[in-house]
Amino acid sequence: MDQQIKQLIAAVQSLTSEVQTLKQENATLLQNQQQAAQQNQQQTAQLAAAQQAITNRSPHCSEVPPGPLSGGQFDGIPHKVKEFLEACTIQFAFKGTYFHTDRDCVGYMISQMTGPALAWTTPLVTSNNPILDLHIAFCNSIRTMFGQQEIRVASQEHLLD
Repeated sequence: MDQQIKQLIAAVQSLTSEVQTLKQENATLLQNQQQAAQQNQQQTAQLAAAQQAITNRSPHCSEVPPGPLSGGQFDGIPHKVKEFLEACTIQFAFKGTYFHTDRDCVGYMISQMTGPALAWTTPLVTSNNPILDLHIAFCNSIRTMFGQQEIRVASQEHLLD
């Protein structure tokens, strides 16, 4: 009988120890849950503040000038290079409040491209090519890529005549 009582006492002590461990783990989990809830509230407040800041921006920071260029979209046809670049220059001059950086200008130019011209810009955009931050260099690349073809075509036509 003494043996059984000793075994029962040992089992109760073991269970008491286990309950204490579970209580500590429960308290730790509850504390972690409260910290996570506080972090979630802080992140939600930060997100709401960021969204409000975006909403409160001036229209010039978040809008693209309306409508296409006067000459329409540039598709890479060589004789349209000069017209396209001039139309962009006019757009930048008269709607300059929309274009704060060279990248804004280049982005607008790309948005006005189609066909082969747009296909030419796609690798530049996907690789985040530094030329996207240099308006003049981008214009020179357009001239080189598409404008030189106009000279070649004119030369070929002249030779054929």
